[in-house]
Amino acid sequence: MIRFPSLALLYAVAALALGAVLQCQAASEADFVDALKTFQQARGGEDRQIEPAIAAFDALARAEPQQPAYAAYLGSALALKAREAGRRIAAESCPGRGSRRVSRGGAKAGSAGGEGVRTMTPAASAPMVRLMQVRKTYRVGDAEVQALRGVSLDAGAGELVALTGPSGSGKSTLLNICGLIDAPDAGEREINGMVVNGCAEAKLTLLRREKVGFIFQSFNLVPVMTVFDNVEYPLLLLGIPAPERRRRVRETLARVGLAEFERRLPDALSGGQRQRVAIARALVKSPSLVIADAPTGNLDSATATQIIELLRGLTRERGVAAVVATHDDRMTSSCDRVLRLVDGELQ
Repeated sequence: MIRFPSLALLYAVAALALGAVLQCQAASEADFVDALKTFQQARGGEDRQIEPAIAAFDALARAEPQQPAYAAYLGSALALKAREAGRRIAAESCPGRGSRRVSRGGAKAGSAGGEGVRTMTPAASAPMVRLMQVRKTYRVGDAEVQALRGVSLDAGAGELVALTGPSGSGKSTLLNICGLIDAPDAGEREINGMVVNGCAEAKLTLLRREKVGFIFQSFNLVPVMTVFDNVEYPLLLLGIPAPERRRRVRETLARVGLAEFERRLPDALSGGQRQRVAIARALVKSPSLVIADAPTGNLDSATATQIIELLRGLTRERGVAAVVATHDDRMTSSCDRVLRLVDGELQ
């Protein structure tokens, strides 16, 4: 005869199991709070505290992979750890430690030795980005695709330049080369007067982190981070002290009309508000150049008009050059110049 356990025994076992679950949850929450406190101390400048935070976030992320916040904070802690290494690399020029100052006529004005970044003598209308006879070819199977065929362009401080053309014309390739994401096969690039040809990838990453802001059609905000944290993140990577980060973030959010939304998550915002966050994130570090890929593509007409006016106003106000790939006539009509790219060539 089969004997079933009594109902009282089942209740006791269930209570013990529930107690164990709640105890584990409480322990995880306590560990997370402790790790978060340590991380906040490190963000405030106590770099010696970052290793325990990394270990704690890593353990939590492995134990509870269903909690995306743990993985997100682990990534932030690792980025903070890389800050000092980034500072050391940033202290070196591309490639070598010397730099040459060259006049607009091309004559050498001074030399510190080496073939490092060449800093051009500033002029009133000196471009923030300049491409000279840039070429780029991709291999697709056995075929070669010439994405760019000797393209030259520049954009000055406060200038909004539209880049138009059919799909496959090379717009994305050109944006990637302007933004230091991809390298040309031939030709030269300058960012804020620096010739960056020959830079190692690590040094290009640091230049891109400091000098270039990006705005995407799909916003690309981190969903588990608040509006404030999304905008603050580029400053964290640059090693800006916490008080200065807070000041810049709040000032920029106020400028884009989102001061009261700083503690909201992106999912709680409209499309137009998310794009405002993306604009704030791109401009909070005061870059030389902003690359925008179809920034009004996912917005209704009224919201798109507001975003265009905001982007135009902020680039002029902050002296930032902006190169915008777009099919939107409302955007092109508001730009200072419109360039059309067809089959890898500017028309």
